[in-house]
Amino acid sequence: MSRERLLPVTCVTIQMDDCCALQALRPGSAVRRVCAGLLVLWLILAGSPGRAQAADLRQVALSSPMNTMVRADHVPAGPTRIEAEIIVPADAPADLGVGGYLADGHGRWFRSPIARTLEPGRHQLTFDVGDAAGLVCEPYRACWNAYARSQAKEGGLFLWSATASRSAIQVVRLEIVADSQGPAGKAVGDAPVVSLRDLRLDGFDDRAGIMRGRTGARWSMDVRPDPFPSQPYDLSLFDLSALITTPDGQQIRIGGFYRQPLTIIDQGDRELGVPSAGACFEVRYRPGLPGTYKIRLDATWAGQAKSLALALPDLVVEGEPWDDYVRADPLDPRFFCTGSRIGLRRFYWPIGLNLHSVWDLRTRDCCRTVLTPGRLWNAYDAYLRRIAAAGGTAVEIWMCSWGLALEWRGEWTEFHGAGCYSDQNAERIDRVLDLASTLGIRVNLVINNHGQASTSCDKEWDANPWNTANGGPVAAAERFFTDAAALEGQERYRRYIIARWADHPAVLGWKLWSEQNLTAGGGSLRAWHVHAAERWEALDHYGHGVTTHWSGDYRAPDRAIVEQPALSYVCIDAYHGRETLLAQLIWDGSNASDSLARFGKPVLVTEYGGTSGAGPQPQIIAEHHSGPFAALVSGCSGSPMLWWFEWVDQQGLYQPFRAIARFIAGEDLRGQAAHSVLIATLPDQPRLWSHAWSRAGRMLGYLLDTTWQGGGSARSYAAGEMRLVIGDQVAPGTCHLEWWDADSGELVESRMFEHPGGMLALTVPGFTRHLAFKLARAP
Repeated sequence: MSRERLLPVTCVTIQMDDCCALQALRPGSAVRRVCAGLLVLWLILAGSPGRAQAADLRQVALSSPMNTMVRADHVPAGPTRIEAEIIVPADAPADLGVGGYLADGHGRWFRSPIARTLEPGRHQLTFDVGDAAGLVCEPYRACWNAYARSQAKEGGLFLWSATASRSAIQVVRLEIVADSQGPAGKAVGDAPVVSLRDLRLDGFDDRAGIMRGRTGARWSMDVRPDPFPSQPYDLSLFDLSALITTPDGQQIRIGGFYRQPLTIIDQGDRELGVPSAGACFEVRYRPGLPGTYKIRLDATWAGQAKSLALALPDLVVEGEPWDDYVRADPLDPRFFCTGSRIGLRRFYWPIGLNLHSVWDLRTRDCCRTVLTPGRLWNAYDAYLRRIAAAGGTAVEIWMCSWGLALEWRGEWTEFHGAGCYSDQNAERIDRVLDLASTLGIRVNLVINNHGQASTSCDKEWDANPWNTANGGPVAAAERFFTDAAALEGQERYRRYIIARWADHPAVLGWKLWSEQNLTAGGGSLRAWHVHAAERWEALDHYGHGVTTHWSGDYRAPDRAIVEQPALSYVCIDAYHGRETLLAQLIWDGSNASDSLARFGKPVLVTEYGGTSGAGPQPQIIAEHHSGPFAALVSGCSGSPMLWWFEWVDQQGLYQPFRAIARFIAGEDLRGQAAHSVLIATLPDQPRLWSHAWSRAGRMLGYLLDTTWQGGGSARSYAAGEMRLVIGDQVAPGTCHLEWWDADSGELVESRMFEHPGGMLALTVPGFTRHLAFKLARAP
């Protein structure tokens, strides 16, 4: 059978050459039905020239009044039309209709518009499914475009009728075809006529002809490119960016990104992300200075020698200078601050949990918790609100395959393979960051978890879409760090992440790997980190910190990686055996001779809590309560993040965050001379761990019962039983002393006293487990 040229949008070609005699018969007449039945029988038994014989026919029973789906055996890459030959029996419903469809394998399917009902007889059908076919998304509101077409994994015919029927149609042939010719006959390789359509601008004032914005508030615009790229994450096919001239004359380029607007539907045990509007390309920017911004859009399509440039109306921004991004403090880089680019240097000491996903098998197995249902956005919403209510200001979240990863193997729900990103998880990250910002929480965002490139520990390489076994270009996990195609894919990935989320102040920093020393990277990790960290630093106009992470305590990090200038802070674990005291391990990480302090960078403990397999519950409870205070007086850049988050949540153990948040409120640990000191006790109390963070005129101290932190019974100390020796030669003057309950975070005693000079020893009030104090020179 010759294949005719495809017709325009909504076209269905129906050839009835063998049934033309039926057209003259009056619809519904008995003569017509008898003749139709005889003709169909003749077609089946005798066949026609060029037609399949009866033995080749595929019989499909109608499910009317439900839809009947007839799947093609194969969907080629870049399908352009569906061709079919079917035979409709005489007893088929009179309102039987037919259409073509394509689906992505994840519940999103597009159908051709309805053309007409089918008469009994043999039909030749052609359905246009090219880029301009205007297929309709069911049951949601996505728009048909080249990317949707490229994602097709199945397709075929669907038949419908409002009448109940047991009829069966005969499918002689069903084929999905990919042509090198477009619907209008133009070769695919020809340079297209390009345009930007459906431009939307935030804050556009039609009367004034300008856009209006506020400092610190996101400004965005979106547009639909025509033609739409078949792979919107491949910048060689289409690239959108904005060249922005700021009020102080700087020029910065902000990348655009593909976005599919979604609605998140909670189904109780899971959630769905469903399209709520057509896909577009978006640019996001957050101005920090008041004044007038000049913005030019630049769009480039493959095959175009020149970019399409579009000058936007001026963006007029009001408000005070703004900068709320977390960075290493420029004067004391051991700690974090915000506002460093406008001279504010607001001290920031993060407090929170390792909220790597919404459920954790290891916590279930080690702490006997119940797995949280995989309602990712809804679960994070609940977690973040409870953490914030307890005083938490930070979490760590992983972009992992069972959580918020953007790319994974296409057989998994919501994923589409290497180089194609999850619309649903991108939408969830949008929402998580927006909520976190509202609650005053920063997110240490982990780009890759170690299992993704591991064949031994928590191995996930077998399911990684970059693995050749899954259709990717990388033959072995260790080559993920050196293969040219993999590195190119990682560059596209980071450009997308930065374009979409770099403007967000809720991002604490970009953590390139969790426990990267457990990957297969080996000797390639140094060179990989040099390149990756420099690229993140170069692309991120807002200057978020870049970090990576090692399994093991402070001794594990490769110093050659730690010292890289583009790596602005360091993340480690603090798991340990029963022979090691957590408080001392934390202190050593910032103060021992082999500590990480010499690099002059913030150090965050982002996993701790007994061993990597937890431990006795009394020990985990004690470490959960005491870890933040030990980190504070050790000079750590933030509170350590407990791994066992479901245990914390299901037991309601949020009080330690509230206690440390109350104690540190209004404090500032920075200062070139600030350091940790050991506090002696009189009489000597060997089971007490006592240290303080000391800076000019102020000291924050902590006493810890080491037996209790190790999981044993806590001893009660009576008031006046001991004294703390602050120093042998302390200058005279008025001092202010406060004692704090380290469990509740409540002030229990406050007094002023005159120190005559010389030895300063403080009489300790009664306490159990642990106690904190503040000592300051009176103004």
